[in-house]
Amino acid sequence: MRRLFLVVEGEKNGYPSQKYAHLQIVQDDPSTLRPVNPFSCSPIFSLGESCNVPFTKSGQYTLTFLMVPSPFPAFGKLLEECSSEETCRLWFSLGLANLIIIEPGHDKRFSARIIESLKTQTNITAYEHWTIHDGIIVNAKSDFTIENFDGKEEYVETIIPKSFPLHLKFAFSEYLMSVSKLLSASKKFTPHYYKQHLNTINASKTVMINDLCFLFGENSVQPSPIIIHSLNAKDKEEAIKRLGDDKYGQRIEAIINDYHGRIIQFNSSLSYVYTQAYAGTFPLFDHHGIIKRHSLLGIGSAIGALYELLIKLETAFSLIPFENFKNTHFDNVLPEKYLSILKSPTIYKPIIFENDIVIGKNSVAIIPADAETVDPNFFVRFAFYSGRLGFREYDYSATAATQVLVESHSLKWSIINYTHEIIHNHVRTILARNLLLEPSSKTGTEYKAYLKGLLTELEDIDYANPKEYKYSEFFRLILIQFSIHSLYMGSLSFSGDPEFEIDQMVDYDFPNVDELYSVIRDSYKDVNEIFVHVLDFVYVYRRDKRIYLTSIWSSWSTLPSVVIDVEQYFLRTLLVVALDIPGTPKDRFEQSKKLFLGVLAFIDRDDVGETILTKLTDLTNLDTESEMLGRFTNCIIVADIVYKFFTAKIEIFLKNGDKKVFSPPTPFFDMGVSDSMYDVNVDEFISKPILSKIGFLLDQTYRQCGVSKESDVDENIEKTSSWLLLALSSINK
Repeated sequence: MRRLFLVVEGEKNGYPSQKYAHLQIVQDDPSTLRPVNPFSCSPIFSLGESCNVPFTKSGQYTLTFLMVPSPFPAFGKLLEECSSEETCRLWFSLGLANLIIIEPGHDKRFSARIIESLKTQTNITAYEHWTIHDGIIVNAKSDFTIENFDGKEEYVETIIPKSFPLHLKFAFSEYLMSVSKLLSASKKFTPHYYKQHLNTINASKTVMINDLCFLFGENSVQPSPIIIHSLNAKDKEEAIKRLGDDKYGQRIEAIINDYHGRIIQFNSSLSYVYTQAYAGTFPLFDHHGIIKRHSLLGIGSAIGALYELLIKLETAFSLIPFENFKNTHFDNVLPEKYLSILKSPTIYKPIIFENDIVIGKNSVAIIPADAETVDPNFFVRFAFYSGRLGFREYDYSATAATQVLVESHSLKWSIINYTHEIIHNHVRTILARNLLLEPSSKTGTEYKAYLKGLLTELEDIDYANPKEYKYSEFFRLILIQFSIHSLYMGSLSFSGDPEFEIDQMVDYDFPNVDELYSVIRDSYKDVNEIFVHVLDFVYVYRRDKRIYLTSIWSSWSTLPSVVIDVEQYFLRTLLVVALDIPGTPKDRFEQSKKLFLGVLAFIDRDDVGETILTKLTDLTNLDTESEMLGRFTNCIIVADIVYKFFTAKIEIFLKNGDKKVFSPPTPFFDMGVSDSMYDVNVDEFISKPILSKIGFLLDQTYRQCGVSKESDVDENIEKTSSWLLLALSSINK
């Protein structure tokens, strides 16, 4: 068998506990069972080849649950060292207790041998033994061990001002108890993540908690620069004076309401993280998971897979200069010829950027980080799975769809989709910190004044005798011009003026400040999406158009919003396809349609679906110049700016020092990234570490393309997906 379910049932209409617990190991989905009492369950999967059911209802058995931070290469070494009879006793789960040993009788010599081996590798966090007699767990009370734990619980202190209204006191109380509980569990069971978790908590405390306390008169705390700036103050002392000024009353109230909403969202995220990551910690019956299929052992390792991807990408982003232009060459003087793009986008050609000096200086290889290069206060957002939110991201968390837990290795629900959400935060930071389109630290009035200055700048450009502009100024003007042009030409998600002809772009009217403010709100999400698609294509998919388009359209096929608005998503993909196509926007539009049509011929209709493929084929063949070409022409300039100026060569960092060059598998597509390929077969545990998580994930995405779906059965799909999550969760020491 490849997949079984551990099912633990209680007694007397109560949930299983240390006193009353009956164990079954079954093949059937537990939702089809009809137990007399409430139960908890988790799927487990054979570590080696398919094994017979290692358990019967009668008799004596020992179950040992082990938390192994690095399944790769540890599980591969186990399979090499154990006999075929012993490997049938080895099973894995998606919980933090990711290795389960099932031994006949009460002899623990096999599990003891494995525990000692893992200890010598410092690759075990905790373990727990169950003794089973005729299906009854007879000693689940205290037979567990936590390695290297000092026994002290964590507690986060902060002031709860008496002047707080009750709803804020409640939010603060929930925050303090939640973060203390999470940090205590992290210190015990994920000590390898404790410092990062602490940094995230400290960051939330600095921005949300301290600022709210300051706004309610607690002068002992230091407010963030955002609060000081929002109160038009130059320092803390001046900000304190503003708090007593009625003129700032409405602004302070708006900030308080915004921060209250952030704390609620943060508390909600902590609830998900704790109940998902730390359900299944020891003693097992003290922590039941909220995802019913994994309510016994939880999904701690599956959370680890998300967190490892977050760590890799967000740390890499923290090392490249684009989140703060002051650290780049973007203060250099811009070549005068670039200004022609602002005059009329229809005559624009990407060749204008050829041999640009700044592009060469910014696209430098980023070496792997060490303690001196990473900000000690740098934090990685929390990760969890959500059945309601799907793939989404927020200031302090990023979520993946719960479907990933059973189909992370399928194209429709691939975990690779999570990288798109991670990149959104990076893009939001680029735009906000550099005042490109949405300066988050400015009020509405200040923002409009800022926009008025940019409008005046655009209107007053003397193209015959222009002043000297810097790259950073040029980028701001490009994005403002994009917003203005969207009124006429349309944008990624909406059409422009149907009566406007592209050839008239030289003679359009500028909007007033209020109109520009409104259209920026409408087009901001489009700018963000263009940035994210380009960066995801470069950093994760290594510029391979075919695998990128196959992957994203397979995942998009699950979204009703895509079926309704295929044109927008069609445009998104054309922008990526056109990035290295030369010529005018019209030439690139036609060439990218043809290339996309060629890719569609290779895509499995089962992956994307007949309805969407038919619509896409119609769009590639349709003469859509009047409307779609205008939207494409406006957007392609932004895509090119990102591609040329906002991508760095972070491949070295994402490889994580992995210098192995394995022979790539027989590809479904003609690949140009063979150096990222891993010679690891699906469901295989190897005795070498997987250092490049992004490269390994891309390799597995390649393998999924072209695989026959007819032969897949549920237990194979779920095992392969769990194997992938487990591989990605491994800690690289």
